[in-house]
Parts: sequence; C-alpha cells; structure tokens
Amino acid sequence: MPKNIKEAQLFGLGIGLYWGEGNKANKNTVRLGNSDANLLKIFIKFLNKFFKIKKSDLKFHLHVFTDIKISDAKKYWIKELGIKEKQIYKPLISKSGSIGMYRRKSKYGVMTLYYGNTKVRNKLVHLIESK
Repeated sequence: MPKNIKEAQLFGLGIGLYWGEGNKANKNTVRLGNSDANLLKIFIKFLNKFFKIKKSDLKFHLHVFTDIKISDAKKYWIKELGIKEKQIYKPLISKSGSIGMYRRKSKYGVMTLYYGNTKVRNKLVHLIESK
C-alpha cells in the first residue's frame, strides 16, 4: 500500500490504467496494451513498486500494421521501455488501414504487456471492484 502522496498517486494511476486499458477477461494474466510508451512505463513502475514485479519478468506483444517497419517498431519499444528483444513475442501484423482510427494514431504499433500471475491479476481486479 502507498506510504506517501507520491506513492498514492502512482497507485491510483496504476489501478486506473488497468481499469481503463487492461484486459480483465483472462483470469491468469495481467495484460495491458497501448500505443503510448509513457503509459506503459507508468504501469511497469506501478507493478514494480506495489507488486515487486521485475521488468525482466514481463513479456510483451507488438501489434503493427503492414506499412510499419517491424525492426523500427521493435527498436522504438525496446529503447522506450528499457526491455530486451527476447521479452517480445512474435509481432502480430495487420493490414494497413484495417483497424480504422487506430492506424493513424500509432506510428510504432501497439505494445501489450503480459505478466502471467493469477494472484496479481485477481488483486488488481479486486482493487478495481472495491472502489
């Protein structure tokens, strides 16, 4: 639990991000995807601070469009998130323009964070539902 105002802010942000952007359907995995690297960085910091989850224990999945160079997208996410290439699953490639508005907003695709842990996932869902 948060010990000061700064921690309380991070805690609130982390819960809010999972509530709004997280995939709660899978009961065994914490999953959150977005095209904004800063959003993912905040969630990674939240997971580390309150659940002691190391960045090296996280897995990632990249979703790109056919007109995005995969190597450039991977380099971007690796640099922005400070992760290793081996943490990224094989990218999912969609035909350009096939997913409407998202295509215009996502220069480097959408990165989804995965952490396979039922207890952490259930704790996050409980925190959301208890609000």
